[in-house]
Amino acid sequence: MTATDPRYPYVPRDELRHQVMDALWQVRAAGRNQAVFVQGPGGVGKTFFIRELPYEMTDGHFQWLGPYDLDDPELWLLSNLQRYLIAALDPAYTFFQPFIEHQQQRPAVRRHQLGVDAVLAYDRLGEPIFRQCYQRLVDATQTTPVIILDNLDALQGLDFQDRLVRWMKQLPLTAFILASRPAASASSIEEALRAEPAMPCVELTVQRFSRDESRDFVIKSTISEGLNTEQVDALAQLSQGYPLWIVLSLQYLSEHGLPSELEEWWSCSPTEQEFLRDTYMRRLLVPYRGQDFWSETIKRLAVIRTDITRSAWQALMADYSLPSDYQSWEDAWHVMLTFPWIRIRSGSRNRVRLHDAVAEGMAQRLIVLDDADKSWRRNLWKRAGQLYTDLADQSAIALHAHGAANDKASMDSASVATQSLQHSRLVAVAFQYRVLGDREPGLSSFIDLYDRAKAEGDISQIQLLWLEWWARQPT
Repeated sequence: MTATDPRYPYVPRDELRHQVMDALWQVRAAGRNQAVFVQGPGGVGKTFFIRELPYEMTDGHFQWLGPYDLDDPELWLLSNLQRYLIAALDPAYTFFQPFIEHQQQRPAVRRHQLGVDAVLAYDRLGEPIFRQCYQRLVDATQTTPVIILDNLDALQGLDFQDRLVRWMKQLPLTAFILASRPAASASSIEEALRAEPAMPCVELTVQRFSRDESRDFVIKSTISEGLNTEQVDALAQLSQGYPLWIVLSLQYLSEHGLPSELEEWWSCSPTEQEFLRDTYMRRLLVPYRGQDFWSETIKRLAVIRTDITRSAWQALMADYSLPSDYQSWEDAWHVMLTFPWIRIRSGSRNRVRLHDAVAEGMAQRLIVLDDADKSWRRNLWKRAGQLYTDLADQSAIALHAHGAANDKASMDSASVATQSLQHSRLVAVAFQYRVLGDREPGLSSFIDLYDRAKAEGDISQIQLLWLEWWARQPT
């Protein structure tokens, strides 16, 4: 079974897959946890690799869980990650009933109690119960859970990183697959895992495709029919072994025909070939210079570079008419989900983002040329700032509405804490775009918000502001 599109076939990374399987069997043999770090640059196929593993490794000894995107603030409450794990492992609560009962006994919070500190404290009390239930399940099923966590590099500077490491060490008989770009946050987590009590760690690097693997990828695609051997070889070498750029090449081929660089490649000197590669990369992105609906969508997502929901995307594209091919925005959204450079966020087909490597390529090879004075980007950042400000305002109204009836209504504290984190993320994103759109007033507002969060001891808001500031620099 495979999850891939036949137009863009999956080429197995046999050596990496065997290394992962060896690590998983070591967990079973030694009876102790182990972490497998999967790292590599953007566009090399890390996410594709880890998301295909459950389809390739169907041995009944392992229970695959995830992947879960660690750049999603919802998961910064471990209770939410545990909730996802229980839904996959034990939806009938055969083993986790004691933990569920503990969660149901959480103190409800009122309208004026929206912080996450109380929830974190209560969750710590529940961690031993979760581990006991988890152990019962592992003992009864004789299976080894494999938890896949993606975007590990998003945790840099967050105290959730420490909570996650402690939680990982305490779970019984579990393998963790941790994917990220090479980053300080990944190395710091590995260092913390190796500290006593140490968890064994394995480092794997996803490399670019070899020439043969690149050719195999192209040949297996239904789009490549009609290419001769030299053209296949040229496409593989021009794409430099990056699966993402091979996919973009095949997409270009299907819509625009044979790129001239495929014919020129073999007549060029090595020096000329380097120049031709850069020209070729730019050619693959040139179709998105257009003013049509989809070109504009991709360009805007390249500049926004954050998760976006269908409703937010519709608001961002409100100045464009929906193409006549689609009856509704929902129809267009589902078409966008089929684009191979659109990353569907784990657990939800209602949140997507443009693949980072494509966004970076467009920033470096396209947008910087077409928007030299940044006026188009600043206007888009201002619009995004207003859009996320409106979303944050709506979130605040929804958050407080639960206690609006004489301040007596209450709700589950974990739900409130999750909504509070989501609201804080919207606020942080909105202010960062306002800074990018109009630096002086935006920066002043940003600093005011930071100072207010600091004065109120709102650690989550402070960390989210820092995360946005660090992650969303101008492109």
